[in-house]
Amino acid sequence: MRALRKINKLIRHPRRFFMDSLWFSSPQLQLEKTSNLCFISHLGQLKQLESLIQYENITEITLVILFTRANLKMPEIIRQQVSDSMFKQIAMLELPMQPNRINVRKLGYIKRSYKKVLESVSPKRVYVLSFDSHYVFINDIAQANGIEVNLIEEGTATYKYVGSQKTVNSPGNFNERFNKFLIQYVPFFYGLKSSLGYAKNYKSVYAAYPEMLECFDFEKSERFFLHAGGLTYSEVTQQLANKYGINGRDFLYVSQRYPINNFDYAKTLIGILEKISKQFNRRIFIKLHPKDTPAFRKALVAEIGRNIDNDKKIFLIKEAEFLIEPAIGLIRPEVVLGLTSTTLVYTNLVSVNSKAVSLAPYFLKSLSESQSQSDNKQAFEVIDQHYKIINIFKQVQHVTSESDLEQILLVQAESGVVDKSLGDIDSHVEVASQAYRESKYLKALCNLQWAYPEGLEKMPIDSFIDYLNVNRKVSGAVYVRELLFSVLRDSRKYLIAGILNNSKFYNYVAKDITALHEQGEYDEAMSLVSLVTKVAEANLHYRELILAVTIEQCHILLHRGQFEEAWELNNQTINNEDITFTPDDAANLLLQRYLCFLGISQDHRNLVWESPTRLIDILENQSYVLRGLIAGWECLLSRQNEKCVELLLEIQKRDSMLIRCLQPDLLLAKAYRKLGDYTSAFRSLVKAEKYRKSFYAIQIEIAELNYAKNDWAKYKASYRRAYPGQFLFSEYRTLPNVLNASIHVRDLDDAITAYQLMRDEDVKFLDSDVLENFIEFLGTEEKWEQLINFHHRFHRVGLKRVWPIALAYRKKGDLESACSIIESVPLHASTSEELRFIAELYVLLNKKDDSRAYWAELLRKFPESAPQHAWNYL
Repeated sequence: MRALRKINKLIRHPRRFFMDSLWFSSPQLQLEKTSNLCFISHLGQLKQLESLIQYENITEITLVILFTRANLKMPEIIRQQVSDSMFKQIAMLELPMQPNRINVRKLGYIKRSYKKVLESVSPKRVYVLSFDSHYVFINDIAQANGIEVNLIEEGTATYKYVGSQKTVNSPGNFNERFNKFLIQYVPFFYGLKSSLGYAKNYKSVYAAYPEMLECFDFEKSERFFLHAGGLTYSEVTQQLANKYGINGRDFLYVSQRYPINNFDYAKTLIGILEKISKQFNRRIFIKLHPKDTPAFRKALVAEIGRNIDNDKKIFLIKEAEFLIEPAIGLIRPEVVLGLTSTTLVYTNLVSVNSKAVSLAPYFLKSLSESQSQSDNKQAFEVIDQHYKIINIFKQVQHVTSESDLEQILLVQAESGVVDKSLGDIDSHVEVASQAYRESKYLKALCNLQWAYPEGLEKMPIDSFIDYLNVNRKVSGAVYVRELLFSVLRDSRKYLIAGILNNSKFYNYVAKDITALHEQGEYDEAMSLVSLVTKVAEANLHYRELILAVTIEQCHILLHRGQFEEAWELNNQTINNEDITFTPDDAANLLLQRYLCFLGISQDHRNLVWESPTRLIDILENQSYVLRGLIAGWECLLSRQNEKCVELLLEIQKRDSMLIRCLQPDLLLAKAYRKLGDYTSAFRSLVKAEKYRKSFYAIQIEIAELNYAKNDWAKYKASYRRAYPGQFLFSEYRTLPNVLNASIHVRDLDDAITAYQLMRDEDVKFLDSDVLENFIEFLGTEEKWEQLINFHHRFHRVGLKRVWPIALAYRKKGDLESACSIIESVPLHASTSEELRFIAELYVLLNKKDDSRAYWAELLRKFPESAPQHAWNYL
């Protein structure tokens, strides 16, 4: 019937028949313009693409789903699983059947289709996951129109090099050979010739092992892997690990589906695994492929039961529908076994110390000894073809015979790309830091993991805190809290690593306890407090370590009305520790507990403001120094700096070990600084340093003193000593000062970083001179992009120094915005440069009258600076 309709159409409407055929037609598509365009054809590509979108924070995306009538279910499945929020628009593009076959009619139609999509969307960037056959046309058309093309790794197929051109290089049938001849020798079809090769040129390549892709030409590369950063981790992974009790001493075998008789396959495989298990006295867990048949599963179970004695060492994981890479990252098994599974290639990216071993040569040899090779010819060809790809990767070991088995644990994999790419701390931390500043949190997380591939316990404390901060952005507070509980429960490992011996960790935990408290989750907060206290007790100085946690614990007790317990706990802790670590903006917690500490009435509390000496006389017990110090804090926070100094000087007259322990000198230094007595402030800090030289709060106060004295270089040096981590700009309250100091010392990178991380609400309280100086600094350094971003973000601030911003818009070709900025500010140009800039801007906008007025003013005020051509505009 379909053939008859075509004949009928040919007879009645011959012109329409030919125009609607694949020779001349193209799809009907109505698409909006977007900055980014992506092409995918199956579900695996979708997951890769969505991961990259998160990894690079890509927005303004058009997604084109390619499909054929051979599988109409696939585009429906993809459409159902697409995260709509990631894409501005989604389009379906039908291709002819068997699009990878060499056929001039089909290739011509596909090329016209791609051209229509690209012209309609008019993107700046295109992202593809395939690079051969008809996909080459995307690259050709995009680059001819000045659009950058970026390649995303699809899997090991990306590493097949020229071998990816299987259709082209193989003889094919007569029809394909004839069509290939037409493309190569008939001028009319020369435009299709690129489909016989593969696209080599890209702007960027995103791949797990970009250093291996020498067959492509690209300007830059980014390490990218779908399962990195815990992106695909789920609770199912942890539940399965717990269910089967799999640990780091076990081996994992990753199964694959092959066209082999189920009995032969199971018998050969279990025989090899049994030898490995006995050789190393290890348990081996078999992870089935989701497409493994029930018959193969039954054959495996039968063979395991037949070959293994009572001391069973081989186990079949019943569940198949879960991702194995996250499980490897969680369990970190000693060895991952397989035949030609791509998991072997990526094992080291999720667990650097796990050895990846291919049994393919040994398996084929054993299978051929027990069965005729002709019986499993297809299987041999498939396994051999896949094995050639696996063999490219140097980090995968290979077992060719039984004698090679003993080498699995004795011999390291051949030094290859993994050794160069993982554990390069400096480069990965630098990328992580930059990604964090750009709000690309998943990218920051991945690079932190690659910097320390042996696990969290190998991270220095500052990187560990950075890791928690990034995870909070990527996975949320609940995940980070679970991570904290996990670290505390596995305390032995992290104590050895030094993480649980550092107060920075406990200060971080204290913030999480605060969050739980604010959410009203008191029981969980107290559970975390209890676990922290138990772990920290192993340290000789544990009270000092968990001081921040203890203060928050007291806050919770007070909130629940347990005043006596709160007073007792604070009295114990703070009488033995230094409470002056508390920064000014957190000291309000002390005020909330003031009455609890003193145990006196509101009338006595008012004595703080009237007579500090008299207050001390009233407090006649062992805690009088502590209470006087708290009163000093209250004076300082209420800006009664003279009374604070008077009170603290009185306290210092008391010669006791308690005074030395509490160290009021730091508080005294703060008060002197706020009074403008920098000499006395410095002397107090010198005294404070005698007891606690490396104390965080002392370094902060030294930095604040240097800032007050306008000693910008020393301020930044002190600030870096106080915050030695990789992300030096994590304290929001210090960012305005860091910005101002960086401008004065002409440190552009730090100035831009501080600005990018500054919250919008902080700008409201920022000195306008600092903002104006920052604009001028960016203009001097010709940072046009940053100036435009600055204007987009803070255009309501009421800026006066707008010339650099207007110049930035002009440099980027946005003349209307430049003009709008100039005309929005009620100020007149005052320099020759400003007058000339406005005059030239109006010339470009063809505003002749306005232009003439500014040229005239320039010639009148600055005749020696005016260009000769200025007279031509009058």
